Amino acid sequence: MMRTLLFLSLLWVAMPSQAQWIERPTGPAYFAVLGSDLDALEAWYLEAFGGYRESAASGDGFEIRNLISPGARIELIMDQRMADAGERARGFFKLGVSTGDLDGMADRVEASTGERPRVLSIGSARFLQLRDPEGNRVQIFESSPRRDEVLLLAMHAELLRAHRDNDVEAWMAIEADTTLSVNGGEISFSHAAERRSEREAYLGSAEFEIYRDVAEPEVTVSVDGTLAWLAAEVEVRGRMGDATFHDVWAWVELYRKTDAGWKLVGNASNRRDP
Repeated sequence: MMRTLLFLSLLWVAMPSQAQWIERPTGPAYFAVLGSDLDALEAWYLEAFGGYRESAASGDGFEIRNLISPGARIELIMDQRMADAGERARGFFKLGVSTGDLDGMADRVEASTGERPRVLSIGSARFLQLRDPEGNRVQIFESSPRRDEVLLLAMHAELLRAHRDNDVEAWMAIEADTTLSVNGGEISFSHAAERRSEREAYLGSAEFEIYRDVAEPEVTVSVDGTLAWLAAEVEVRGRMGDATFHDVWAWVELYRKTDAGWKLVGNASNRRDP
């Protein structure tokens, strides 16, 4: 098994790069297509999704080809026995994948086929539809990383406001129950209950004159839209008891998308004198 995995890994690395229509498609992880001309289907799906043929098998009246792409596993099936029995022998039920650059994809399809697919909109959703050589529809939606970036920037701004206004509840609402911290050469995990107690004491004893971004934060959302990071430089000035402080912190906020939306799951930080 390990030798097979190693061989497939080496095969993937050794493959020459190729242009493809859909860059880093996300979801579904697997789908199957029934057809009558597997050569045409294989050529089309490899051009659209990229990747390579992993395996193939054939027998009395049937043939199967398994393809692997960066975003999906695709099984192509030809089964004459189904057609002879009057059963449905072509097509699949509705398939959908996502890409982060729908217009760029339309450009690549046009360059490859000479025909530009029409980009459609329903509400805030943008998508287009392709047909493979058997007439099956592939619907591609545009993912919206920019929308997530706006949400994450708003969460970061709320984090800064919570410090200025001594708002422990607002700070806690941004975070997951368990969070990771990287600071002072150490990695640690903490739970919400202990963080709440520490922050009530911290914000109760501190008075911030300034808690603001020095520059626009940098935000990156993963291709599948489930993870993100935000890098910020924040100036902090205030008083704690009789002592005053004035620092600039640089940190990276780590986010994960959950059923409840984005949650802050970690932070790596360091400090410099202003």
